[in-house]
Amino acid sequence: MHSIKIQHDDSTKDLISQLPDELVHHILSFLPTKDVVSTSALSTRWRYLWTSFSIVNFEFYAWKEKQQERPSFLNKVQRELLIPDTARIRKFHLHSDCAIRFSQILTVMSMVSKVVNHQVEDLDLSIPHHLEPNLFSFPHGLFTSELLISLKLHMTQVSLNNFPTSICLPRLKTLYLDYIRFQDEHSAQLLLSSCPALKELYLDNCDWSQKTDITISIPTLLALSIIFFDDNPPDISIKICTPNLLKLCYTSSLQVELIPSDLSSVIRAEVDVFGWLTYDQRLRVQAAHRTLKLLQGIYGVKFLELSYDTLQAISFAGNFQANHLPTFYNLTDLIVNFNLSNRDGAALMHVLQKSPNLQSLHFSQGFDEEDQENVVPVKDNSRMLKFWSGFQSIAQKIYQKTWERMKG
Repeated sequence: MHSIKIQHDDSTKDLISQLPDELVHHILSFLPTKDVVSTSALSTRWRYLWTSFSIVNFEFYAWKEKQQERPSFLNKVQRELLIPDTARIRKFHLHSDCAIRFSQILTVMSMVSKVVNHQVEDLDLSIPHHLEPNLFSFPHGLFTSELLISLKLHMTQVSLNNFPTSICLPRLKTLYLDYIRFQDEHSAQLLLSSCPALKELYLDNCDWSQKTDITISIPTLLALSIIFFDDNPPDISIKICTPNLLKLCYTSSLQVELIPSDLSSVIRAEVDVFGWLTYDQRLRVQAAHRTLKLLQGIYGVKFLELSYDTLQAISFAGNFQANHLPTFYNLTDLIVNFNLSNRDGAALMHVLQKSPNLQSLHFSQGFDEEDQENVVPVKDNSRMLKFWSGFQSIAQKIYQKTWERMKG
């Protein structure tokens, strides 16, 4: 940054005109686009200066608009995008809090095509669409951008179609797909395999119209989040081969099978498996074995969070014992959502027995006394006392190790 020396005297000086272009560009980056364009009227020097600067933040949020102006929200965005081809848009965020018509989706795609031509690095679109699902195509230039670093798409009930045969996103580091519907497994696989520098991947309630097998094999990936809240999704199998992954968040029903191929590097994991509450014993056992298989794949974690449903699920494995679990030698911090049922209580005890170096045990939701009375009969005091006796001995062991570490 150039240093500027200002002399105080009685003469009138145009100090703004003395500012270097780099500093002017930095100042302009904090202004709304329409105000940036207005600066061309300040002086002859500023007439074309704004056309060459990089727009740091180009954000539009429908909820900030007055209610009566919302129908023309996209028209307003289009007007503000009437900028010279030489202007660069680093960050473009377009968020709508209300559903839009499919014809307006096409308008959004036209905007995306224009933004891509302005060398965008951060693209974030949140466009809910609650009508009948429709097929549409993103501009092909979006999937061959050499500058795109972050791509976030929230497009409810809109299906992606007609992917380009060649996808290359060499600098993309963050990919967030929320409520995206893929027509087939090939399109998703093509996209995931074309991001050689990807570090963060979020698949949030994505959907496929048929049984799907996907492989996530990205050596650079550090964080992976997979969420499926649909209780009845199509059968989905996701194989994960990510040798450098550090964080895994997995929330899903039992219809989604997660196959850990190489997750030995994971340090922090959150596992929430639900949907096993069924009278079909076969499905319960399937949920248990899939959950155990996932836990065996992340045996090297240091921080682990298990939901109440997950503890219940693994207990449905036939003749479940502690030896069905891996030994979590590195686990130091365990968070559980827990109540005192027979099943998840026993599962938790087995997890604790297989965690020899545990230092911290946190019950994120505390205990529900009503559930204690409902799930564990008062007359069965021997079982309750046995459970708490074992639990207290492990808690005492954790306390002693923590105290020794603090003294050392």
